Amino acid sequence: MAAGTPPNAPDDPLRILAVRTAECLDGGRAAILRPERRRRLLRIAHMLGVGQFDAHLVFAIVQDNARRGAAPDAAVKDPRLNILAPPARRTRNGAWLWIVPQMLAALAIGAVMLLAMIRWLGG
Repeated sequence: MAAGTPPNAPDDPLRILAVRTAECLDGGRAAILRPERRRRLLRIAHMLGVGQFDAHLVFAIVQDNARRGAAPDAAVKDPRLNILAPPARRTRNGAWLWIVPQMLAALAIGAVMLLAMIRWLGG
């Protein structure tokens, strides 16, 4: 979610997931979410930055609305979505914080091994 995006904005990832969930329900008021569709929605949630727990809560809210006979778009406006945490923004900086120390350690180990081999051969 972009910084400053209000929770009811159409580009809110939780709202997008709610719409997609409503589209995937079968059985009318039974509001059945088949396992293969649930897995697909979880992949979509992951791409949107929504955690697995929050995604399951969105599924439950949408199913609850459908079972109560609410219109399919009611889940998008459901105030219960506002209590969910906004999705964490993914940044590539986090990867560098992990990769750089690993690379430096590998280079240091390689340099020590090279010096040991030179000393052993030149000995």
